[in-house]
Amino acid sequence: AQHTPRAFEELTLVLGEQKVHLRALIDTGNTLKDPLSNEPVLVADWTAAKALLPDQTFCRSDFENAPELMRRLARQQPELRLRLIPFRSVGVSRGMLLAVRCRAEGRNGRKPVLVAFSPTQVSGHGEYEALTGGAV
Repeated sequence: AQHTPRAFEELTLVLGEQKVHLRALIDTGNTLKDPLSNEPVLVADWTAAKALLPDQTFCRSDFENAPELMRRLARQQPELRLRLIPFRSVGVSRGMLLAVRCRAEGRNGRKPVLVAFSPTQVSGHGEYEALTGGAV
């Protein structure tokens, strides 16, 4: 599918002193929400976590077992505001994504956002690194 330039949002995610710049597809089909707060969740490629947490060593498979990764990070960096977000998608009947609270900066200003990290690329051809429904 072709997307117009208006279908994307340029974002900077900030966690502490670390920043990562992402291009997010404004995906009206992304209805992922935190089940506790009902807050929309931004879904980013797992590689964004590498930029936001440079002291950690990650590989894609770490994000396939989000509960174990959360336990590891909680021990190593207890100041992080980590969450597990349950999800379903095409080909995945149920799963969990590791999420962390960040600050998102974009054309609509700054706001706190819950960012979940996908173990697979969110874009098949690399046009974007995140999906946002109502998160930003």
